Amino acid sequence: MRLDEEARQSLKELLRETTALVYVDGQAFETAFFIGDDLLLTCAHVPAGDVTIEPGGRKPREAEVVCRDETADLMLLRSPAEADDASPCVVLGRDMPEGADCIVAGYPKGSSGLKLEVVDVPVHWRGDHESLVLEPRQIVTWGMSGGPVVSTASGAVVGVVRTSKNAKDARGGEAIPIRRAEMFRREVKEALHGETPCMIRWRDVLGPDNWRRLDRPWDIGRQIDVRVKGGLTHWTVSIEHAGKVLSSQDPDLGERVTEAIFHWAQRRHTRSVDEVALLGQLLARALFPVEMPSWLNALGKADSVVVRLHMAPGANDLADIPWELTVDPFSGDPERFLAADHKFLFTRVMDCGAASLPPPEPKLAGDIRILTVVAQPRRGRAAGVRAAAARSAWEHEDIPGTVAGGYHAWPDVMAMRGTLQKDILNSGLRNVTTLEPATSDGLHNALETRGPYDVLHYMGTGSLQDNRARIAFMNADDSEAWADAHGILATAARTGVRLVVLELMLPPKKREIQQLTCHALDKAIKGAVPAVVLTNLPVYPDQCATFNRVFYEELGRGESVEKAVQKARWALQESTPAGDAAGFGWFTFVTRQRAETRLVTPSSSLPDPVQSGAHAVAPQPIAGASDVLHS
Repeated sequence: MRLDEEARQSLKELLRETTALVYVDGQAFETAFFIGDDLLLTCAHVPAGDVTIEPGGRKPREAEVVCRDETADLMLLRSPAEADDASPCVVLGRDMPEGADCIVAGYPKGSSGLKLEVVDVPVHWRGDHESLVLEPRQIVTWGMSGGPVVSTASGAVVGVVRTSKNAKDARGGEAIPIRRAEMFRREVKEALHGETPCMIRWRDVLGPDNWRRLDRPWDIGRQIDVRVKGGLTHWTVSIEHAGKVLSSQDPDLGERVTEAIFHWAQRRHTRSVDEVALLGQLLARALFPVEMPSWLNALGKADSVVVRLHMAPGANDLADIPWELTVDPFSGDPERFLAADHKFLFTRVMDCGAASLPPPEPKLAGDIRILTVVAQPRRGRAAGVRAAAARSAWEHEDIPGTVAGGYHAWPDVMAMRGTLQKDILNSGLRNVTTLEPATSDGLHNALETRGPYDVLHYMGTGSLQDNRARIAFMNADDSEAWADAHGILATAARTGVRLVVLELMLPPKKREIQQLTCHALDKAIKGAVPAVVLTNLPVYPDQCATFNRVFYEELGRGESVEKAVQKARWALQESTPAGDAAGFGWFTFVTRQRAETRLVTPSSSLPDPVQSGAHAVAPQPIAGASDVLHS
């Protein structure tokens, strides 16, 4: 195989940006090329002194010598760039077909300024395969040492120009193979076998087929871990990526601004787009420094970025700040959010002793067992109210700002059960059990005797009572009952549940209860199941319906739980059910896993999902697909 002419020419143009002229004490000596966002590989031909580089098309900047090996004749430089001055990098490869044509780039001896030469040179292996021979055709001067040798068969850099046979004659030269250079330093080996966002432009020039032949994944993503500790008025943020750590003390948001953010989030009204954008920018400023270093800013170029938010144990109300509303700090776009953008996966991490356990193995969609529980306390407190009366009390709940006149039809419990079941069945996850009536004893019994279930999905109301997190259930006579959330999650964990979904909705109108938040559920989640999806603040049934439809649609396709949550939040941002532009920010994902959590084995044979309305009253019958468990 050989690159087509268009790809060859595009690589030649890109070499002008991925190479740099190396100066020592102001004198031009040789060529170097970027193998990462701030790392350059070159030869060890330069004398000791102050090193600067002049990347193609950009201004000169200082560089430091990371490592210099006279025997290997290789040197590694580090030169961080400003955000607007970052360079793309080359892609390294080990294989070079015998007698292949290559592209060599470098700065001829004595050149000044940006006068890069890019030439075609036949290359073959020396007999011992310890070096590459650049055949006579072009003059390879001393100034071109340290330049990249690009194979036109693979599109990868396979060597580093080392010597010239005759600097005054077109007699070729010699190059150090990358297979030898990878033994020089760990960073070179990592560049050879890994991916980084600054490779994306090189990848795009090669195209999917050529990239696949290099045995590299097309999607180039990165993960950062953001750790927050402190209190509402002052906290410390540290950002970790690929062994690098950036710490930020007391983000400057102004006195008591974080308290204002927290109280704003708790207010029971729908949020406008402008309000959410403003809050999102404040949160981005709180988590990410205004002046981000090049290694962090380069993540903005990745195809995907996993952002893992760690809350320190006992983080108090910091856990209740709606961090999911943080805007993308890399683009500065106030309408792109970390928790609702296809480029990101925003996850909260519960650090505990079991965090290093590997995630469970995925199953076929038909083998996933789901238990659903839907319970809504009635408006009044008198016991013995029958189901019809309880349901009618909810039919016209006031949701401000959603419909002209201020009223919105609130679905009854049977309608919510039907919508949830239909969304799950339409995703291809056909093994669904619904608990009726939704009693706490019935739930414990189902988990203990009818399991193991893979997913427990609860829709209802939560309350903080006597400092304990409790969730609502319905007794057999339709009176309400409250059960300890910690006990429910502990039973789920003990019986093998791998994912719990806790959707806590607004309480009945005219009921005064203390709402549950992430902080209140902290102890319940710790030591529980590997993954929990929960609402950070109470939501409306419409918001749950939109979230669940997309969430299960993605799970059924074999997507990870993280990605399914992200896409479901994006759907909420796009459709804003209940008229709340901040609605997507109330759905939180908490995990103890280091890797993505995948429940379903990906399959291309899954049926296309059927769109379901927010108030569908019952699912279409699918034989053997689901059952009702009477408690």
